[in-house]
Amino acid sequence: MKRHSVKQEASGHEFIRAANATKRTRALAPEGTSTRCSIYPMDIANKQSLAMARFQAFRTSPPSSWDESAVSQFNEVVSALEEAFEIDLSTFRIVDAELKPRVVSFRRASYSGRFPARKQMSDKRFCDVHFLQRQIDGIAFYFQNLQPTPERPKIGF
Repeated sequence: MKRHSVKQEASGHEFIRAANATKRTRALAPEGTSTRCSIYPMDIANKQSLAMARFQAFRTSPPSSWDESAVSQFNEVVSALEEAFEIDLSTFRIVDAELKPRVVSFRRASYSGRFPARKQMSDKRFCDVHFLQRQIDGIAFYFQNLQPTPERPKIGF
């Protein structure tokens, strides 16, 4: 007899149910042999709920600027999702090449030509907000696609 229980979040996280539907679960051990196996599926569901909650927090209230520390936190959330759902989300990670310094100030060249134009770059590196938003949306769409489509009632014969 297999036990498969998944806690569905009130905020509409059907992602967890869909991911667990495709995974195998452990069989319960006979009474008196082990208590660890009986709570194992709940540990998975709890880990998945926590990882999904961290992702939803990033999605609903992203940092004001995506500097190196914010990108590092985002990559940690992606790692937590990978570990909890046992899937590969490496295509959604922000690689180091996407981080670039920003222009802090810019001075136009003088009309006389004595002083050339100058632009000053920041010491910190940042990621493009639009690129990062696409990565976040990509993860959300990935989990939405894992959900089983509801069967439509047949009308007629």
